[in-house]
Amino acid sequence: MDPEITDPMNPWISIWFRPGKVASWLKQNKPLYGVVAIIAMMIVAQYLAASVSTSAAEQPSADTEISAISGFIGFAVDAIIFPFLFVYLVYWIAARQAGEGSLGNVFSVIVWSQLPVLLVTVALFVTRLMDVRVDGPVLTNQIEIKHGLVTLIPPVPEIDPIATAWMLGSTVFYLWSFQILLVGLSAVENLRVKRVIWVITLAAVALMIARIPITMILGDRTMLELLGLSEFIEMA
Repeated sequence: MDPEITDPMNPWISIWFRPGKVASWLKQNKPLYGVVAIIAMMIVAQYLAASVSTSAAEQPSADTEISAISGFIGFAVDAIIFPFLFVYLVYWIAARQAGEGSLGNVFSVIVWSQLPVLLVTVALFVTRLMDVRVDGPVLTNQIEIKHGLVTLIPPVPEIDPIATAWMLGSTVFYLWSFQILLVGLSAVENLRVKRVIWVITLAAVALMIARIPITMILGDRTMLELLGLSEFIEMA
């Protein structure tokens, strides 16, 4: 057994720079260490970020109450059901690729890989609390589609600098999260990173297919929103 792995470490710091070592340390010593705390922080941060609106408060009505119920169900699906389904899909697919990690090991790595995303969510909540919208469309032009032709209104592209800065900054943290996920899963599954990418891709595709009909039922989502492109383009 590698002595560097068994030595005490602070996973809250080391996970950012040595995710493989931390994943192996968690697997051998404390498989579910910190998992409950991170999940609790993620759920609270996501709920707060979703509940704080930059617009003025509206008077409650029957329609808003129905929308609130639908929004809560959608939140539960996005924040709880789909993440747990993704964990199981990754575990199940990796096991068929000769992976050595248990369901608990996979669960732990995926949860720990969300720390950079947690920071982005907290930052989003703070900006919304300050009534500043940073996650708006990068391209603020309206898009008009007629007879298959796409027209910008006005014709000159208008880029929101705040939204652009947010997109670039958050992308760095999302990529950091993905890097932690890749290296961590590679360590606990004893698989090459290329094989881990294949496992994650298959799990993500399966989850995306399951998500589309549920999302359409719970809310009136456009195809741009389903594909995750709504933050880049604002339709007319």
